[in-house]
Amino acid sequence: MPMEPVINALPAFAAGITAVIVAVVFARLWWRQRQIHLLAFGGSFAGRAVVMTSLGVLQATGSLPLQGVIADAGFIGSVVLLLAGCIALNGRPIPWRVLAGGGIATYLIARVGAGFGISGVTYIPELGALAYAWIAYLLLSQPALPGNRLLGYLFIARCAVNLPWIWAFQHGLTPFNHRADEIMITTIGAALILTDLSRARRQAETANAELHRSEQRLRDYAETASDWFWETGPTHRFTYMSERWTAFGIDRAALVGRRREELASDAEAEPEKWRDHLAVLDRHVPFRDFVFQARLGDGLTGYISTSGKPMIDAAGRFLGYRGVGSDVTAAVTIQRALREAKDVAEAASRAKSEFLANMSHELRTPLNAVIGMSEIISTEMFGPVANAQYLAYAADIHKSSLHLLGIINDLLDMAKIESGKGVLDKQNLALGDTVVDVVRVLETQATAAKLALEASIAVDLPRVWADERAIRSILFNLLSNALKFTPRGGRVTVVLSRTSAGHIEMVVADTGIGIAAEDIPRLMRPFAQLENVYQRKHQGTGLGLALARSLVELHGGSIGIESEPGQGTVVTVLLPAAHVLA
Repeated sequence: MPMEPVINALPAFAAGITAVIVAVVFARLWWRQRQIHLLAFGGSFAGRAVVMTSLGVLQATGSLPLQGVIADAGFIGSVVLLLAGCIALNGRPIPWRVLAGGGIATYLIARVGAGFGISGVTYIPELGALAYAWIAYLLLSQPALPGNRLLGYLFIARCAVNLPWIWAFQHGLTPFNHRADEIMITTIGAALILTDLSRARRQAETANAELHRSEQRLRDYAETASDWFWETGPTHRFTYMSERWTAFGIDRAALVGRRREELASDAEAEPEKWRDHLAVLDRHVPFRDFVFQARLGDGLTGYISTSGKPMIDAAGRFLGYRGVGSDVTAAVTIQRALREAKDVAEAASRAKSEFLANMSHELRTPLNAVIGMSEIISTEMFGPVANAQYLAYAADIHKSSLHLLGIINDLLDMAKIESGKGVLDKQNLALGDTVVDVVRVLETQATAAKLALEASIAVDLPRVWADERAIRSILFNLLSNALKFTPRGGRVTVVLSRTSAGHIEMVVADTGIGIAAEDIPRLMRPFAQLENVYQRKHQGTGLGLALARSLVELHGGSIGIESEPGQGTVVTVLLPAAHVLA
């Protein structure tokens, strides 16, 4: 074989070897990073290696079976893949159908031209120049991406090499173009690799910097937080405990390998709590705020609250738990003290209520005697009293005793209800008659205060199953309050009706001084008085509303208050439909 053709073919072989090296480098990069543009670049340079090697064999031997088929297919395929890689590198989706369709169409045109004796190598490079111009446009349209501007200029040069191909081919200058093409292939391949490696390095540096910032951020949180962090393995034994645990006077290294229940001092005292917690751990589900008593340093004990989340690997295997813990000894101690104080207060309240409930006879009997004797004297039942001043004193004693008896009755009624001894004597009751009687009794008080007292009772109101004495007490308390806190010239009304739901509704409304919305809940408690509003200008124990609410609730009903300062007050009592008789 003559040596001159082989020597002339060496540049083509060198370009082919260069393309193979570039293709292998991209293949390795793709294997590590799994990015589609790397695979496309590798395939493109593999196709270029086939083309350049084929040209070298043709130049060395003078002939090669299927030379045109291999050259056309390799060139077109490499250009298509190179274009796809640059599109992906530019951050855009690859139009695979368009690229594949264009490549196949170009190849078929080359084959048809070959049938008419026109070699594809004559014009396909010119078509490739258009693809290189497109690639250059894509890269230069977004030059902010690292290396895009350099690659764009290289593909402009690549396009310039291919554009005069037909003219050079016709004038026998193709060897010059081949050498330029080989140089461009080598240059672009190296630029692509360097650009991608530079991008990968910068991305890795950015990722490492962000990872370092995240680790430092978490480290700062861990060092300044009052909580600590822990991890356990699959058997729920501690594998890590953060430095904060040393505040308990225990070497955290001594905790590694131990289970949580081994640190607890209440495992035997509260077996059900620990049994439930261990069941949660065995189910591998998250848990929050599990509180237990732990043995701390110097023989002390404290309370710890801990929360955890299971760690599951990609294969679904349970690796253990990771979570946080905090010292809640102070909070638990305060809660326990509050609970004990509450129990003591409730016990004292029950004792007071039971005492008052049991004192009913001892309080009422002597007071009834005082009332009866003062009435006898004031009425001169056994003869005239010589001194009229004594009659006035007896009348005052009788009046004051009745007032005191009313207060004692309210106190005893409230005490019975609070002690759980409140019992209703229910009977078939006509509420309308009860309302009329109470209004008639209070008319004298209303007239003396220059107030209008009115009652409105619905027609055909059904009878109810209720305690008449309790209903009278409710009405007396509500109407007395309304009369007490309504200025002269005002109006107090009581309306009795049946709602669409079948409940009995009793509404007491006045045009009095009203109540602020924030004060209403306080007034529903026993002995509550708004001294800042009323300045104790009115008598009373503050039991009226509380007693009325308790008696209504004993009937299974409800009571509500709507009021605004200066706009009056509306109190609505609802007795449930279950108490309504047909």
